[in-house]
Amino acid sequence: AVVSTQSGHYGREDRSHVFLVLPRTAEMAGKTLHNLNVRGQRGNIVQNYPSVEYDFIPDKLEMEKEDLVHIQWAGYNTNPENRAGEGTDATDRNNFLQLAGDLDTSYPELLEAADFWSSVESLTSPEASPLDIAVSLASSGYYCGQTAHGTCPAGESLEGNNREALQGQLNNAPASY
Repeated sequence: AVVSTQSGHYGREDRSHVFLVLPRTAEMAGKTLHNLNVRGQRGNIVQNYPSVEYDFIPDKLEMEKEDLVHIQWAGYNTNPENRAGEGTDATDRNNFLQLAGDLDTSYPELLEAADFWSSVESLTSPEASPLDIAVSLASSGYYCGQTAHGTCPAGESLEGNNREALQGQLNNAPASY
C-alpha cells in the first residue's frame, strides 16, 4: 500500500484510527460475516463536498437467516465549522434504526412497533434482548440497552440511566460506536 502525505499537514490533520481485529469465535464458525458501514457526514451536500450525504456501504445488504452483520461507524468532534447540519457545530453523529413505511420514508419506526429487531441477537453481548440491541444502536451507544444486563450497567441503560437525556440530534452521544 502507498500512503500519500503532505508534510505540512502533520500534527493538524491526524486522521489515523486504531482498531483491533479479533479472531472469530466458535459461534461465528462457518457463517458469512457482512460489514455494514456508514459514510458521509453532517451538513448538506454543498457544505460537505466532496463527501456525500449519509448512506450505508453497501447501500443494499441482502443476508441469509444465519448470516452475521458487523455494524460500525465513526463520527467525530472535529467536523469543520458550519458543517454540522442541525447538530452542534464541528460534530458528526450516526445511529441505526428501522424506518417506518417504505424505503422513501425518512421517519423512524417506534421501537415497540419495529419488527426488524425480533430475530436479532448479539454474539458479543448474548444477554442483550432484541430491544436492548435496538436501543443501543438507535442511541449511538449512549444507552447500552433498554435494561441492565451482563454487559450493560444499570446506570448506562435507558431505564436506569442517571445521566442527562439523549439529545435529539445525538450531540451528547459518543462520536463512534
